[in-house]
Amino acid sequence: MTKISSPSQGSKLTQPRQSCGRDSHFAPAAGRRSIAARGRSVIVWSAVGLITIQLGLALAIEYGDPGLRDPEYGRKLALLRASLAEDSSRPLVLAVGSSRTQLGLRPEAFAAAAIPPPLVFNFGICGAGPVRELVLVRRLLAEGIRPRWLLIEIHPLLLHEGPNFGEMDSLEYGRFAWGDLSCLSRYAYEPWRAYVDWLTSRLTSGYVYRGGFLNRFLPSWLESGSPLHTWDPLDSSGWLDTGCTAGDPEDDRRRLESAVVEYAPAFTHFRVTERPDRAVRELLDLCRRQRIAVACYLMPESRGFQAAYSAETKARIAAFLRELAGKHQVAVCDATDWIDDSGFIDGHHLRSEGADDFSDRFGRTMMARSPPGNDARR
Repeated sequence: MTKISSPSQGSKLTQPRQSCGRDSHFAPAAGRRSIAARGRSVIVWSAVGLITIQLGLALAIEYGDPGLRDPEYGRKLALLRASLAEDSSRPLVLAVGSSRTQLGLRPEAFAAAAIPPPLVFNFGICGAGPVRELVLVRRLLAEGIRPRWLLIEIHPLLLHEGPNFGEMDSLEYGRFAWGDLSCLSRYAYEPWRAYVDWLTSRLTSGYVYRGGFLNRFLPSWLESGSPLHTWDPLDSSGWLDTGCTAGDPEDDRRRLESAVVEYAPAFTHFRVTERPDRAVRELLDLCRRQRIAVACYLMPESRGFQAAYSAETKARIAAFLRELAGKHQVAVCDATDWIDDSGFIDGHHLRSEGADDFSDRFGRTMMARSPPGNDARR
């Protein structure tokens, strides 16, 4: 007969299968916990590594080559240091200003007016107005670079600020060092934003300053149309030669019209506003304390560009210059009418030929003052 198992025997036979069932249930859970722990560890260490890299990049940006955060300034600073190292015996004549100065003042032509010629350097910066000129001079003094004479461009239209217009409206705080913010924040529309924007740029250094790192370490990797190539034509004295010679008059007319539209808010509602006015005077006071001889100058403009000024605007600018010369005892050279219209690219930036003509005359005018200092008269 077939022997039938008892219930007790049946339960014993099924027990191992139940035990195996419980083991197979708990083993995957333990594995999942182990995988999750390893995943969390990877995430944590990846975050630590990323933070460490960003911190290292931020320190390099802040304390390393200033060209990493501001390629234009870094390039010019390197050129100026090289010029001073080559010949430190000549007195330094330093010109600060906007892109008008950068393209329009050729130090070689300027210096030829004096015997022996001084060391003249063009430290014009794109978009620079009174505030950036002030910060630039403070930076150079902190670097131990102290000019004998300082030539300060007065860009009349950047004496005006308005909605979405003005020097501070387009300022990139990440291009500056921490030590610059104490000055910049006094001129910012919202001082706290200067620090927030600066901190944000440092926390994302790998992305924000990638162009600066490529330009410094792997320049061949930059695209041919990169804005960082803008300063490739800089000569040893800081002058930017665009190589733009006289061309199609129709192209010149279109560029002039575009420039007038760009500055329309100042042409239409001009007044000397508080921030640029204060920055000009602070810079002049700084030079007086440092015993640096100073002269101010206005760059040439074409007749077509000048036609956009109203009579009232011209009167306000003239009154500002007279007051500046009288109160601060500083020479002011107004070169607005010096160059014929054919010498301009767009009505307010000079071609190479126009730069030569202006620089030669400007040099002879300034050197005749021997030197252009705070005790000179207009």
